[in-house]
Amino acid sequence: IPAPFYFQATLAVFWLIAFSSATHDIAADGFYMLALDDSQQSFFVGIRSTFYRLASITGQGLLIILAGFL
Repeated sequence: IPAPFYFQATLAVFWLIAFSSATHDIAADGFYMLALDDSQQSFFVGIRSTFYRLASITGQGLLIILAGFL
């Protein structure tokens, strides 16, 4: 969308996405702490860590390789 305020609008949208993501993360962590007992929390910590690492590898590695092919 060519507009004189395109860059500022893009930054504002990115800021809203980042703020929403951080707010959701805080709410999800709070729910996680309240809804699960200690043994369930320790089980799901491993699952969360695994998928966090997979997302990091995908975002920092595989998408960069894909962009190189395009």
